[in-house]
Parts: sequence; C-alpha cells; structure tokens
Amino acid sequence: MNGRSGLSSARITLFVIFILVISIVGVYAFVRSSNARISRQFQHYESLFAQREYGLLAEELPRFIEKHPKFEGIPRAYFYLAVSLQERGDYRGALDAWQNALRLNAGKDILHRIYYGMGICHEKLNQIDQAVESFSNCFKVLPDGPFSPKALYNLGLLHGKKGNLSGAVESFKMLLERFP
Repeated sequence: MNGRSGLSSARITLFVIFILVISIVGVYAFVRSSNARISRQFQHYESLFAQREYGLLAEELPRFIEKHPKFEGIPRAYFYLAVSLQERGDYRGALDAWQNALRLNAGKDILHRIYYGMGICHEKLNQIDQAVESFSNCFKVLPDGPFSPKALYNLGLLHGKKGNLSGAVESFKMLLERFP
C-alpha cells in the first residue's frame, strides 16, 4: 500500500503543478490580451487627437483614465484631455487635466507645452498671478521652445494688466531680442 500511496501522491503533486502552470499561462494570456485591447483603445484616442476630435476626447478620456489609471499612456491621456477641454472652453477642467499632466510628465518639451496651457487657462479664469507663473515656467523650461514667444508676449500683457510696467517692458524686450 505504501508504494501505491507514494505513487498516488506523486501523481497528485504532478497534477497540482500541471493545474498551476495552466492557470499561470491562462492569466498571462488574459493580461496580455487585456493590455493589447487597452493599447488599441488608446491608439484610437491618439488618432482622434490628431484629427482634433476634441468633443469625443473630452467625453471619453475621463472614463478611460478612471478605468485604467496604471496604463503607461495615462500621462499622454491627461495631455490630450487638457488640450481637448481647453479647446472647448472648459478652462477649469482643462486646468485640472494640465495639473495631472504636469504631475506625470517629465520631458522639457512636454513641460514647456503644459505650462503654456496652464497659463492660458489661468488667464481665462482671471487668475493673473498664476498665469504669470505658468508663462514664466514655460519660458524657463525651454527658452527656445515653440511656445516661448507666445509665453513672453502673454507675460508682457499680463504684467501690463497688473500695472507692472517694468515687467511688461522686460518681457517684450526679451521677446524682440530672442525672437525678432
């Protein structure tokens, strides 16, 4: 009996190992197909962004972000959402999305764009001091970046609006010197 009992327990052990291996492979395949589905869905959003379909993005991206917070494309999703909301005139919502994008992104090029977007939203919400800070950060992060001339121009206007004429003159002077 002992011989049979040992053989039977070895079979049970092999069967359990077999079931575990099958389960692990199954879970791996499920996760992989799920990630592929999420990536395809995000590629669709990238396509909508390229086509400037801001209405659809503003509607769909918040649910996508909430449903897939650990997806690797979430920093870009917040960027797309911020641009979409800003283009639709939802400056408060856009500002929230910009702040999330700022928290999750690190590259100078993207930070340059994020700060510029934040400056626009703050200005539209009549938050002049925050707008000045955002436009200043936009310029500081990437002085020769594509949004730097606009940031300096807006800084000049905002300094003038605040009554800071020397700040306005300095911004406009820098604009003319760096971007003739």
